[in-house]
Amino acid sequence: MIFLMAGLLACEADQSSDLASTIGVQDEIILELQQTLSPEGQGLGFNIRSARSFACEGVEYVHILDTRNQQVRIDLMRIEKPDPCAGDSAKAELFLPMPHLQGTYPVTIEIGEYIRNEGELIIDHKGYRLMLETTEGMQVPNASMLRVPNRVIWGYVFHDQSAQQALNEMKTLIAPFTDPAELEVGYYGHFYSVSPTQITVPLPIEKTGARTFAFLLTGTQEPLREIVDSIRAQLPAGTEWKVWAWNGEKF
Repeated sequence: MIFLMAGLLACEADQSSDLASTIGVQDEIILELQQTLSPEGQGLGFNIRSARSFACEGVEYVHILDTRNQQVRIDLMRIEKPDPCAGDSAKAELFLPMPHLQGTYPVTIEIGEYIRNEGELIIDHKGYRLMLETTEGMQVPNASMLRVPNRVIWGYVFHDQSAQQALNEMKTLIAPFTDPAELEVGYYGHFYSVSPTQITVPLPIEKTGARTFAFLLTGTQEPLREIVDSIRAQLPAGTEWKVWAWNGEKF
């Protein structure tokens, strides 16, 4: 499978119109493994973004994704920019969904004309590992990612007066439907497990002080949305409760 995509990328005020030819020399990328979740199952994607911001929006990479012949090749050929170059500062971003793979695959990541990194992508029942021999021109903050276990839900509770009290009340209300998640410590794409019963999730900056949670949904046949709606109606006024689920649902 080959994808060739060309897009408009933002320009930076102090850069010339020749920016598209300089990505492999002057721009470093950040690559993160991401888990795609849906009722049909889990998948893998690569989140790619530029390490620096540009002076306008509409930033995209011209790239090729080739997953033929039991290998994965990503070629970030260049950066382009919109004309006119306007809007707020933004990074170049790209999400590459992988086909449903299982096993070990050679990986090549080319950045511009001069950088080539090679290695392996290992996918098994436990998770995903990107094992690169070199990481020139790129950062890979999390080269290993665990699969989100079936029937796990997670999220956060926020209340500007007492987030801990709101969390405790939520735990009491959800207890008949769940058990502790008991997660393996590691990166799950959507959250980090820092202990078997404690996670961290990306929080909006204004939600500092929110309390996070993760539970295993037990054998109830009641739809998750009905459970969440019922509990949300019973939480203290002003509580913000965000819930994500193993099957891609979010409430």
